[in-house]
Amino acid sequence: MEGVEAALASSDPEVLRAALKAAQAALRQAREADQNTCRCDELVEAAASSAAASKVGGGGGSGGPPLMFSLEQLQAMLRREDELRLSAEVQEAYAAAELREDTDWMEVTEGLQRRVLREFGVPPHQEETALRHFRAAPHLHPELKPLAIYHR
Repeated sequence: MEGVEAALASSDPEVLRAALKAAQAALRQAREADQNTCRCDELVEAAASSAAASKVGGGGGSGGPPLMFSLEQLQAMLRREDELRLSAEVQEAYAAAELREDTDWMEVTEGLQRRVLREFGVPPHQEETALRHFRAAPHLHPELKPLAIYHR
């Protein structure tokens, strides 16, 4: 925060633009974290309901069981996501996105995560559910947190 205060005291337009960009990125991160927390709460509740239903004798109802990944699959998926995030291709996409007004790094990340899901065989009709589960994995399985770049 001290850097932002110092930048705001500056009269250099480039310094002010950089400070604004940093503040916007921090705000986007905070919003995403807040949304992910809500999604995680929903997933934990859904997982508990699903576990209770399966103990009572059930399947997943008419819509089928929720898509779940094994711990080993999640580990491999998070490692692949990390590998791709650090690639020159994705780093260039992040840099390019931040220079544009119509997109940002979060859209690049979403595309990256969808790519990982496709690489691991998730069918298109299950992609949204799989994406939520993938993002919530470190919350549902704390031992995965060291593998998730957004939890380090």
